Amino acid sequence: MPLLFRHFALALIAVTIANAVIVSRRVPAAIPDVGDQPGASAFIWQAAAALCVLFLTLELLTVVSGADSPVCFLPLRGHVGPRQYVSWGLWFGWTVGVTLWIVLGSGAERVARYASLFSRTRSSGVAYRPRTIRLLAIAWCIATLSVPFLIPSDPPIPVSCPELVFSIRAI
Repeated sequence: MPLLFRHFALALIAVTIANAVIVSRRVPAAIPDVGDQPGASAFIWQAAAALCVLFLTLELLTVVSGADSPVCFLPLRGHVGPRQYVSWGLWFGWTVGVTLWIVLGSGAERVARYASLFSRTRSSGVAYRPRTIRLLAIAWCIATLSVPFLIPSDPPIPVSCPELVFSIRAI
């Protein structure tokens, strides 16, 4: 069981890829316009790749630091040190980056166009308004950034979280 906790980010990568495969198979039924099907497939795999990069980063940080779990890289309040700076940077960078892509970039239009692929029903023609997507993204951002302030200052499970050590060697 400790091995599963230590490499939980790899399990998240596997689940992300499995979901991308499942959603990709919905494209022909959910998007009747053949010209838009390549765009939908690209969107699905780009979203999966972005999540996999985040999870791979957590896996690498866990292995390199010798931590027992990626939970060590949750941004916790009250702790100061390199591990927490990396945790807060990863948490805020991911959340704000995705939100800015949706609100200021072309993300709202792309998510609105392809969101029906992620619903349980395979009904085509379901449309979402980009404005609604932007408002939901802002709400998601605020909620996600407030979560670390609601988590106790200790990891939710008992794990060993050694501090990261950065050193610069003179050449």
